[in-house]
Amino acid sequence: MALCPFAHADNVVVGNGTPASCTEAALNAAMFQLVVGVQGPGGVLTFSCGAAPHTIALTSTKFLEGQCTIDGGGLITLNGQGITRPLYISVTNPEDQTAVELRNITLANGRGDFGGAVYLGENASLSVLRTTIRNSSAEFTGGGIAAAGNSLLNVANSTFYDNLAVSGGAIVSYAVANITDSSFEFNTANDSTGATSAEGGAIASFLGNLTVNRSYFGSNLADFGGAVYKENAELNLLGSRFFDNSASSGGAVYLESLSSPGEIENSRFEENTATFFGGAISAINGMDVYGSLFQENQAEFGGAISLYPQLDSEIANSAFIANHAGFSGGAIDAAGSGSGPVPPRLDLFQVTTNGNNADVAGGDLSLLGGFPLRVSLAYSTLMNASSASGSTLNIGDGSSVEVFASMIWASNGAACTVETGGQLLTFDYNLAPASCGFGAAHDLFVSGFSQLGLAPLADNGGRFPTFLPQANSPATDRVSACVFKGGDARSRPRPIDMDGNGSADCDTGAVERQLIELVDDRIFADDFE
Repeated sequence: MALCPFAHADNVVVGNGTPASCTEAALNAAMFQLVVGVQGPGGVLTFSCGAAPHTIALTSTKFLEGQCTIDGGGLITLNGQGITRPLYISVTNPEDQTAVELRNITLANGRGDFGGAVYLGENASLSVLRTTIRNSSAEFTGGGIAAAGNSLLNVANSTFYDNLAVSGGAIVSYAVANITDSSFEFNTANDSTGATSAEGGAIASFLGNLTVNRSYFGSNLADFGGAVYKENAELNLLGSRFFDNSASSGGAVYLESLSSPGEIENSRFEENTATFFGGAISAINGMDVYGSLFQENQAEFGGAISLYPQLDSEIANSAFIANHAGFSGGAIDAAGSGSGPVPPRLDLFQVTTNGNNADVAGGDLSLLGGFPLRVSLAYSTLMNASSASGSTLNIGDGSSVEVFASMIWASNGAACTVETGGQLLTFDYNLAPASCGFGAAHDLFVSGFSQLGLAPLADNGGRFPTFLPQANSPATDRVSACVFKGGDARSRPRPIDMDGNGSADCDTGAVERQLIELVDDRIFADDFE
């Protein structure tokens, strides 16, 4: 074990410049000499193994305690050979500080019970920077890294590839974890015995808050949460992309928090799949989504999202395009908690949909009968959905949908279906077919898509495609004397006085037509350049 009582520590180098000098024995000797900090920054362990990439085969786990840095210089791989975990980080004396940084190194083929490549013990912290962890496995949790309770894990600019565990194929965390600018691909959570559910193909997080920023998750697999599984505490997903992840429920993300809704912002969910609930996301209790795109996801219930909240939830300035449900909720399948005197609320604000489909009910939105949920749909554009019942909206017994300043059009059949005991209410200024039954003073029945005066779905600026009202559309300046904070779904100003009558009137729908329409470059607008 590398440890030392000094705050200002000595550095150490593995090797003398040749590949032959960089062996496991040399690494062991260097770690023994490494002076780590107890109450301050420790030493740095580096490698001098020549100019070419070099692999050090390990036969035993290396133990770290105190404060130090291991820097592979972008050339070194520590290979566990499928028989050992490369690193174990712990705290023996509670008064000391253990803070390890791994940077510019690869950990490969590790194997352990908890943490195939790294085990991070209680009260210790680990920073992983510009590091690759691949082909590692854990018998139980954390194929790449297992972080115990009261630890702190920070990961940045790193790659997790083809790791395996029962839960947390790449990472399992029982404390605070922060992930930034990192990539997770082909990680798997799986119990080969079938005795327990496998959670979080890439990340399984319990107890502590999980924040993921500007990261990519592709082709990860689990039973619950193909990419991310979050139970309890807070989940924050910011500016991240989820592509081709798979699970039984929560193709990309499974969220079950009893204390606070998860928050997802400026993210993209594309071609994720769930066998049962939530092709992209399955959320129990509550969830807030802002500025995000859901495209071509599929599941049996909730092609993009299945949402069963006890807490109020909101989806705003987001788009759902070509998602599919084998049964209900092509875009969103939702139901209330079924308990409490006041049903939970779901607010849909400045939402754009196009071409979502459910085989049985609710091409865009289906609300399960008997589990009351209050839904507010405002300033939204719901287009071209299809289903056998309620091509756009299917409202079950006990639930209600209040619609304000929105446009609805279905590609086939009745756009709106309300089951006995359900309610569909207009709060005026809507454009919708007769099946929705809106009859307020400024509502308008439409019998064809062309009556809406919308240009085809296109890049009109912002983070995702939208429907832009043409200058002569009945949607423009329809909402009289509107008071509006913030812009439209593209973050463009709202209201705009299109007819020049001096009145600040808003357009119906998710997009406010500007006097001069300029299309920005989405290479920079969607954060995925």
